[in-house]
Amino acid sequence: MTRYADRGLQYVTGDIEDRYRFRTPSLRNVTLTAPYGHSGAHPTLVGIVRHHLDPMAGLMRYDRAQAMLMPAQFGADDWGTMEDQDTLLEIAAGIELPPQDLTEGEIADILDFLTALTDIRAAKGRLGVTKTVPSGLPVEN
Repeated sequence: MTRYADRGLQYVTGDIEDRYRFRTPSLRNVTLTAPYGHSGAHPTLVGIVRHHLDPMAGLMRYDRAQAMLMPAQFGADDWGTMEDQDTLLEIAAGIELPPQDLTEGEIADILDFLTALTDIRAAKGRLGVTKTVPSGLPVEN
């Protein structure tokens, strides 16, 4: 199995300064887009919010059993990165977010705000499901 190391934006720019930097997607309808994190590492929105309160601690205590997207899907050993001490230290060195000390109420406020960005029609497929596609393949609902 191929060992995989996701170095983020560096793959696009070639700039070592971009190692372990990842694009932040839109927060619109974020409650509908689980799993969270660039690799699907967090199954819940509250989990990814809590992770970002202290990314270093989150990295060090991460439980890979919670991951929603398993590396076998990609034919690579994604967990090799988490088992390699030097690579783990590189990831840790790339963390730019300082720890945040928020109350449970403040965390709930963030989750309420993110929920407010959800268009309930989007969950229902407001544009509907097409009956056919150009390829002629069957459309699954």
